[in-house]
Amino acid sequence: MIQAIATDMDGTFLRDDKTFDEARFKRILTALDKRKIKLIIASGNQYRQLRLNFPGYDHHFAYVAENGAHIVAGGQTVFENFIDFQTVLACLKFLQKIQPQALHTVAGKESAYMLRDSDPDLVNLLRHYLPEIQLLESFDQLPEDDSIFKLTSLVAEEETQAVREEISQQFANQGLTGTSSGFGCIDIIQKGMHKGKGLSRLLDYWGMKPENLMAFGDGGNDIEILGLVGHPYVMANAPLSMRDLGQLAPTNNEDGVLQVIENYLSTY
Repeated sequence: MIQAIATDMDGTFLRDDKTFDEARFKRILTALDKRKIKLIIASGNQYRQLRLNFPGYDHHFAYVAENGAHIVAGGQTVFENFIDFQTVLACLKFLQKIQPQALHTVAGKESAYMLRDSDPDLVNLLRHYLPEIQLLESFDQLPEDDSIFKLTSLVAEEETQAVREEISQQFANQGLTGTSSGFGCIDIIQKGMHKGKGLSRLLDYWGMKPENLMAFGDGGNDIEILGLVGHPYVMANAPLSMRDLGQLAPTNNEDGVLQVIENYLSTY
């Protein structure tokens, strides 16, 4: 029996235009509440951004945000994990050296940070994901009193794998690694701090077993979640290399997550 359902957002729950069928979702949410099935939003994005997708009823959910570094359930923080501040500065200097043309961002608990000379079109695009942004003249101005969840670099898509490996090798002793969420976006997080780890912590908090969980994903940072749960679903729009990680769900643009959940509820 399914006790909880976890879903990634971009490319999974959300359509490409960042919308979803709200009326259909509300009906499903009512049915999940009736059956006491919990819903978990599992994403590399910030908690403050994720909850904006569900105004008025986000209290129904738990969040595994920041690739597992920030867990919120019932409106209460269950777990937080931050990167050492000096390691953050060292990694930013390295990123600017190896990828001077890339857009680098810092996700803090209080705000996100970018450089003032960043491409304004990209900054405006990222405001969807980073509701609070401070623009700095230099990353040396990064406020030490903010706690940092992760760094993100937006690089040419064909360079993603090479940059990930270079970061992971250079900062192995500091415990950092790079993970891809697709389209040239690399999240730099602490090794072992991924969505699967965060979800496992949340399940322990609730006293649940992974085999009673359904999960949906489409990208590299969903691999650990799909490998953890008893009922994994891979979106049809996911890379072919992920197809053997779970059952195939219709694409995000076909509301595949909602389709699969509805099919399950119709038999339960």
